[in-house]
Amino acid sequence: MRYFYRTIAIVLLMLAFLSQGCSKGEKVYSREWVYFGTVVGIKFYATQRPPDKLFDTVKRTYAYWDSLTDFYDRNSALYKLNREIEETVVVDSNLAKLICEALRWKKLTHSKLTPLIGPLVRLWGIGKKGKYIPDKYKIDSALSYIETCYVKCISDTIMVLHGRPVIDLSAYAKGWVVDRIYHEILPIVRERKDIRGFIIDAGRNLRVWRRDGGTYKIGISNPRGKGIIKVFELPSGMSCASAGDYEQFFIVDGKRYHHIFDPMTGYPASGAIAATAICVDGIDADALSTAAVVIGRDCDDVAKRVGCEVILFEEVGKKVVSSLYGTRIVRFASREGEL
Repeated sequence: MRYFYRTIAIVLLMLAFLSQGCSKGEKVYSREWVYFGTVVGIKFYATQRPPDKLFDTVKRTYAYWDSLTDFYDRNSALYKLNREIEETVVVDSNLAKLICEALRWKKLTHSKLTPLIGPLVRLWGIGKKGKYIPDKYKIDSALSYIETCYVKCISDTIMVLHGRPVIDLSAYAKGWVVDRIYHEILPIVRERKDIRGFIIDAGRNLRVWRRDGGTYKIGISNPRGKGIIKVFELPSGMSCASAGDYEQFFIVDGKRYHHIFDPMTGYPASGAIAATAICVDGIDADALSTAAVVIGRDCDDVAKRVGCEVILFEEVGKKVVSSLYGTRIVRFASREGEL
C-alpha cells in the first residue's frame, strides 16, 4: 500500500508557467502566500516595482475568501453554515453568491458536480485520514443523505437549507477568488502605465492580463510523469484551471483513490485522470476542470454551453493521451504541442 499527499506548495503538478521573456524594460515582481491549503500569488510584469498597497489588496482578498470558504476551519463562515440547524438562514452575501454559482454548476452538470458533496468529503477524508477506504454501507449512507438535501437561493442573503446539507466549495473557491482579484486590481493597473501585465495564480487556477492584448504560454505538466506534456497560449483577460487525480491520493492494491468524488457512486471519479479548462471566468474554469474529471468525454456539451475549452487527459495502458472538447479558444504553441 502506498499513500501520497501532494500540494502545490511542494511541487506544481499540473499548470506551470513557461518562461515568457519580459518585454524590453520589464521585470517580474511577485509575491506568494498560503491560502486555500496551497500556495497562491500574483506576478506583475512592470517597468518599476508596483506599490505595496497593490500586493496588500491581493493578499487581503485571498485571506478574506479563504476565511469564508474553508471546509475544515471551525472559524470559517462555511464551517458554521454546515452546522446550521435552521432551515431558512441568513448567509453572508458574498458566500451566498458563491454558493449560488456552485448550484448553477450543479444544474449544468445534472448533479455530476455538486456543492452538496460534503458528506463524502468528510467520510473519505483524503489527506486527513491517511489510507482510509470507507465501507460500502457508509458510502451508500452518505449518498442517501445527500439525496435528501437541497439548497435554494432566496435572495442575496437568505437561503433555504433543507435536510441540513453539508456544502463543500473546493471545486469553485479558487476560481472565484481569481475573478474577484482580477476585477479589483484591473482598474488600478490600467491607470498605471508602468504595469504591462499580471498573472493571478491560485494554485492551478490562473487569470491573466496584458496591456498589449498579448498571450501567456502555459505548460501542462504530465499527470503521470515528468516534464511538460502540452503547451498553449492563454489570451489576455482569460482564465485556466486544472484538476486531476494526481494531487491528493493514495494507492491500494494498484488502485488510485483521490480527492475528486463522483456523487453518483460515492467513490473517487474515474472519468479522466486530469483536465485543464480554459474559460473567460475563473469560476467556470475551476468548476469545469473538476467536472471533466468526473464526467470525462461527456464534458463536451457542458463546455460548449458555457463557451469554454477542455483538454482532457486519459490513461490508456501506461500512456497518457489527450483530447479536446468544447469551444476552441487557445492556440497551441508549436506543431509538436498541437492536439
